[in-house]
Amino acid sequence: MFSINDFLFIAIYFIVMLLIGSSYYFKKITGSDTGKSLIVSLVVWITILIVSYVISAINPALGATEISYITGLWSGFATSKYFWENKITDSRLLNFNVITLIITILLFNLINLVI
Repeated sequence: MFSINDFLFIAIYFIVMLLIGSSYYFKKITGSDTGKSLIVSLVVWITILIVSYVISAINPALGATEISYITGLWSGFATSKYFWENKITDSRLLNFNVITLIITILLFNLINLVI
């Protein structure tokens, strides 16, 4: 069901989210922030997979990858807003999610090319 790529993406997203969060947005990372980051990374990856499969089943000619990453970003933002609404404002929260997803995609593709 899950491949090594799934776990790799979740791990990279989780680590990048904790690093960016601890260095820019949170005063101190707590255990609950760590758990919330793991939940956000799982939600983002599951959303990307589901949207990619649905779009590919409907019409393979559509840009399934781009649409699924944008949907994953939206779901990550919505989940993060629910978790950290009291710690981070909307624009900073969106920046947090966008930077995390971009760095994760770059690292994920780089590691997949090497492996």
